[in-house]
Amino acid sequence: MAKRYINLLPPEEQKHIRLEGLNYAVASFGVRVLLSFVFFIAFIFGAQIILNQEIDDLNEQVAARSRELQNIKQPAVQKEIEALNRNLDNLQALLPSGEDWTPILVEFARLLPADLTVDSILITREDGKIEVAGHGDTRESALKLRDNLLESRYFKDVNFPLSNLEKARNVDWKYRFYYNPEKLKE
Repeated sequence: MAKRYINLLPPEEQKHIRLEGLNYAVASFGVRVLLSFVFFIAFIFGAQIILNQEIDDLNEQVAARSRELQNIKQPAVQKEIEALNRNLDNLQALLPSGEDWTPILVEFARLLPADLTVDSILITREDGKIEVAGHGDTRESALKLRDNLLESRYFKDVNFPLSNLEKARNVDWKYRFYYNPEKLKE
């Protein structure tokens, strides 16, 4: 059975109590809306601060990457690029000459002792000059390369730089010699 409340107050006071209840409900709703609005504003303000900080961090990263790119464009790198371009130009000049360089390169590779490494090779077609530089484990290997070059019919006028004899181990070596043009035509 449901309980019933009986209000014995006069109708004016009953109306007044209903209006107070309605007034309380409206005021409570207004406070909740106001608190929600304040919370929303605080959230938006916090998000704006965080996003501004992220933007600043990204700008710093972009500036750092820009500085790195500027460092790459320094003269040392430019000189390396120019040297590489010269070597590519030299290669392009050698390729269309109609001469087959394979026998000379194969012969040089055959003469090269196993523990020597070639760092650079420069072949000049006009005068037949070959300049080779590299490094190896022992001085004896560098001397063995010279002996092999002297014995080969493909090469002539092998120079003997004394810098190849400076160290007994971990040797940096270089030679200048000339190829025999008749061997290119065989």
